[in-house]
Amino acid sequence: MDAREAPARLADPARIAVSAPETWSARAQRRARTAVKDWALAEGALRAAGSDVVREMLRTAARFVTLDHYPEGDVLDAHTGAQYYYHAHRSGEHGHFHCFARPPLLSPEAAWQSREGKRFGPQGDEAIAHLVAIGMDAWGRPISLFLTNRWVTDETWVPAHRLLPLVNRFAVTHAYPNWAANIWLTTFIRAVQPWIVALLRARDARIAAHLAAQPELLEDRSVEVIVQMELTTAWPALAAWAGLELPPIPE
Repeated sequence: MDAREAPARLADPARIAVSAPETWSARAQRRARTAVKDWALAEGALRAAGSDVVREMLRTAARFVTLDHYPEGDVLDAHTGAQYYYHAHRSGEHGHFHCFARPPLLSPEAAWQSREGKRFGPQGDEAIAHLVAIGMDAWGRPISLFLTNRWVTDETWVPAHRLLPLVNRFAVTHAYPNWAANIWLTTFIRAVQPWIVALLRARDARIAAHLAAQPELLEDRSVEVIVQMELTTAWPALAAWAGLELPPIPE
């Protein structure tokens, strides 16, 4: 991202290119292949029951209300520190997952501090850092990844370099609201870890290029999505690379 970019343009999300798995490290490739295969087991179990990961989020909801969190009260694994919820308020998708790291996964000391000594968002045991958002279509397929400005999820603002090691450690290990759905989300994040890493780095680079001129940038309601990555073709391609052929999405 060009640091000379005009500040006004920050309101438009930057589109980050998808890297081919062949360009990843050997370790990342091994992890991705394993994660895709584990994801396929969870996906297959959900489809065999006539369901999908999105339907499981909404199973107990009387209706799907814009901005409400599903399932109610979010999903938190207090043992691992992973948290997520599903909701909707954007065009071009059915809805999206917001995935977070909380203590003990996230160290309360990881929060970013401005030159003036100011920290942003919940602190201490209440710290919560946004790892990624996953856009979904109406058939329960992932179609995008994106990262938002701090105010959007009221997150603790944590530098990317402190979040990168946490991506592969995100795990929901219990069965609420659905065992297969939690495995689906856990393994999907591990499969696309290099893409999430790229987004986190791009997010910080973009914020850094504008923060000096806009000290209140992290609270600017006109700046919502910082970076995004399209997965409509990239995710099926990654699955195919790992030896899995996904069925076509209905027209």
